[in-house]
Amino acid sequence: MPHQSAVSPPPDLFHLLRSNEPPQEAQIPVIRDIISDDKNRISLLDAEIVSLQSQIHNLNATLAQSLQKRNDAKLHALQHHCILSPIRRVPPELISEIFGRVCGGEAGKRLPWYLGHISRSWRHTALSLGHLWSSITVELHLSKTDVLMASMEEQLRRAARVSLDVHFPDSLGQPVLKSPQKTAPAHCGAGLASPCRGPLGTVSEVGVPHYWITIPDIFSTAPRLREVMLTDHQLSESPSSILIPWQQISHYRGTYGSERQLEILEQSPNLLECALGFRGVLGVVSNLTPTLPYLRRLTLDPHTAVRNITAPMLEDLFLSSSTLRGLSWAQPLLLRCSSTLQRLALRQSTICMELIPVLRGLPLLAHLVLEYSAGTDNAQTDFFNALSTAAATSKPLVCPNLTSIVYGYRFKGQSSKEAFFAMATSRFRPTSARYRPLSCLRLYAVRYILSDSMLSRMTLLKDQGFDAAFLNERESEFLGENLFVF
Repeated sequence: MPHQSAVSPPPDLFHLLRSNEPPQEAQIPVIRDIISDDKNRISLLDAEIVSLQSQIHNLNATLAQSLQKRNDAKLHALQHHCILSPIRRVPPELISEIFGRVCGGEAGKRLPWYLGHISRSWRHTALSLGHLWSSITVELHLSKTDVLMASMEEQLRRAARVSLDVHFPDSLGQPVLKSPQKTAPAHCGAGLASPCRGPLGTVSEVGVPHYWITIPDIFSTAPRLREVMLTDHQLSESPSSILIPWQQISHYRGTYGSERQLEILEQSPNLLECALGFRGVLGVVSNLTPTLPYLRRLTLDPHTAVRNITAPMLEDLFLSSSTLRGLSWAQPLLLRCSSTLQRLALRQSTICMELIPVLRGLPLLAHLVLEYSAGTDNAQTDFFNALSTAAATSKPLVCPNLTSIVYGYRFKGQSSKEAFFAMATSRFRPTSARYRPLSCLRLYAVRYILSDSMLSRMTLLKDQGFDAAFLNERESEFLGENLFVF
């Protein structure tokens, strides 16, 4: 559609556009011609706009059709591309392994219910793996018990005869049962009035992390129960109401008053590993003197009751606090296992010469963990000088079989630092043939940042071919979190 240019007004009309003066009689017809001409142009432009809008509408419709065709083609290609996906060629055995690692075997996780949503083959694999369904959480506070029972029955059916982990959580804690075989559904109360009924013939482990939980007498007839954890790793107080068949327990962690703790040990002659926390006043004298003939590993929260314990086959001992006072309580125990103890961890220790007689009385000690808590520069210096192989005399040697040292250090001065590295060098290259060479040295800083001077000293040891290194952050956390660090 041709465009029509606007008619230019005569020069004598310009001043009328810029003022309020009235036009002359001769100018009025000219002005009306200009107005008429503009109206004609507006009509022509309106028609042009309508035509363009129609074209745009048609183009949008064509564009929408093209976009839909493109999306359809993309989806079609993607569907066929999935046929070539490598996951289709992964063998079921590998998928089973992946499922097992994803679920982790922790009770309460609902992942097995969702694995079947991926594909038909994944669903078949998930439903056929009994161990994925072996973690059952019995949430007693749920109002829809019919849904809960249906879920539990399905899990029991899917678990077949694999090990079960059954949790009974409440608002305060999570008691845990573990069994090496399938627990029969009949053992679970239909109305959930109590966690279980009848003997728990397949339960092998029970854990109760909070002392305020009340547990009914459901473990007295659990012939396969072997592991009992009645406190956390900080050895907080344990529940007083729980009843355990102690004579069959091999692994135990709990915290009670000294008399109660000694009673438990007397009833537990088959213990292999044990972590003991004590509550109550110190200095209590007890007539109970439990002997643990098979005990191999022991963690102790220092208390006067420790001296009443005998463990003739003990190999690993962890003292969570080894001040001189706490160490004096453990001294009788150390003397009674001096011919078997191979690994000793002294956390929060006072580094001084009083430790040397203790270490000298442990001739088979191969691994030593020390963590600084107190000790002057002179006391540390004397201790490390005495631990050096250069100090060997006619007296009994100090740890002649020591091959591994982990030290949480905090040197109080330059003298103690020099004595430590001289000791380490002498242990790596013993000056006496009666000492075994040190094979591993690990350090971590206690309550302050690693210094450049420590880095340079450790680098010097490594340059001499010695296995000496700092623990990284994760290793240090692991050392603090675990009761048995060997």
